[in-house]
Amino acid sequence: MGREDTWESGMLSGCTRLAYLDVSSLDTSNVTSMGCMFDFAADKPVSFEQMITILARITVTPDEIAASRGDLSAFVDGDMASSWSRNPLAWAHDLGLVEGYNEPDRGKLLCPGENVERQRAATVLARAFTMGVLK
Repeated sequence: MGREDTWESGMLSGCTRLAYLDVSSLDTSNVTSMGCMFDFAADKPVSFEQMITILARITVTPDEIAASRGDLSAFVDGDMASSWSRNPLAWAHDLGLVEGYNEPDRGKLLCPGENVERQRAATVLARAFTMGVLK
């Protein structure tokens, strides 16, 4: 099935007004440290699903993102996307910002958890500007 969502270093960076966070219902059995959870982590790589989620959240409304309903069935690895990234990734795919990689022997791959390489980021951002998503 899909990969498990995990707490990451820097995950809550920038949450300067966060007064309370209830994690009592989360399985934190594999968390070894939460010490850097609020760090900005500017030197850390960004995954593809993180990049697309950021792009979606700064350009369209939550309702527009939710309208895609997280359908990533066009990709053989769509179920590998984290739950929080499924709607933004589906939104980007529906819009044509994300096409995936065609692997002749496997099918179309999304590779949501991979770190974003420059050429992939540039391709998505160029499409976003061309389509008027970014101005």
